[in-house]
Amino acid sequence: MKKEFLLYLVVIVILSGGCSEHNGNKKLPDSLIIDGKDISPLLRGEKELNRKDLFWHFPHYWWGQNVRPYSIVRSGDWKLIKHWEGGEELYNLKDDISETNNLSETNPKKRKELENKLAYWLKETSAKLPVPNPGYVRKDE
Repeated sequence: MKKEFLLYLVVIVILSGGCSEHNGNKKLPDSLIIDGKDISPLLRGEKELNRKDLFWHFPHYWWGQNVRPYSIVRSGDWKLIKHWEGGEELYNLKDDISETNNLSETNPKKRKELENKLAYWLKETSAKLPVPNPGYVRKDE
């Protein structure tokens, strides 16, 4: 059976009452592999997150050119943002919660470690990656 990967907003579905065994709804099909974790107990202050690394992946443009493709890994106190049009941002959230001090150039070892984690996760989840559209012409050019 071919594995299907689905990036899913698990928390929103559970908090809104959808796909929850607690309210009588059926579980998602076992054929779907969900790389998501129910963090609703965390949001309610009931328990701690049982996962070291968190990932976000947004491989498309949205709201015109305001939001461009990016992926993020959060590992412990560290956060790496990969911009698919080029560039990365690295933050130590313990020391810089407002993400004002980009450490991507001054801490290449940590940047590479998180790049590798992100690349592995993208491959494992068969994430769709952004591809250039040679026929696209920006309106402001």
